[in-house]
Amino acid sequence: MNTTPQTGNDQAAFWNGRAGRAWIVEQEVLDAVLQPFEDLLVAAVGASSSQRVLDVGCGTGSTTLAVAR
Repeated sequence: MNTTPQTGNDQAAFWNGRAGRAWIVEQEVLDAVLQPFEDLLVAAVGASSSQRVLDVGCGTGSTTLAVAR
């Protein structure tokens, strides 16, 4: 996989191409691997008075959706 930083339209082409498809194909596996971290995050947010969470590049989006709920 090419790890050269992409910008602008190159970035869109990158994620709309082979790299993006790889994430879609492996979504179930990635979500299962990240589930323990998602559970910890949801518990930590629920136990605090936090109103905001910054989710940066966490898998396929399941952590973002879980915290939003």
